Amino acid sequence: LDYEDLFRVVLDVTKSRQELLKSFRQMIFNIATHNRDDHSKNFAFFWSQPERGWRLTPAYDLMFSNGIHGEHTMTVAGEGRQPAKSHIMQLAKQFSVETEAKQYLDQVGAVVQNWKQYAEQAEVSVASRGLFERFPVS
Repeated sequence: LDYEDLFRVVLDVTKSRQELLKSFRQMIFNIATHNRDDHSKNFAFFWSQPERGWRLTPAYDLMFSNGIHGEHTMTVAGEGRQPAKSHIMQLAKQFSVETEAKQYLDQVGAVVQNWKQYAEQAEVSVASRGLFERFPVS
């Protein structure tokens, strides 16, 4: 399964560009934070009565994970082991979200660069912080 498949389902179910953008941002977050357990069961929809339509649920089951054989469960433009900005932008172009993708890359990148500070504030154990240092987020 590739994120391309997820994006097609999101558009088909929600009929919403905004929901597509949410799923795109989540993909970038998963890549940047080494959350390789990004399988299809970690994406779901709910019915929004005020909007009278299906929407993505908030992101869940977000955790550092090295994945099976070091790969993302869902590939990014066919790449599972080391998805790069080029793979992200390939999908962005395909779904006409290049501008937003660049913004999300900058936003998520800025947060990830300060992960040590956030980990300390959240009182993440020293042992867990050591794991992050062995597999630095990108």
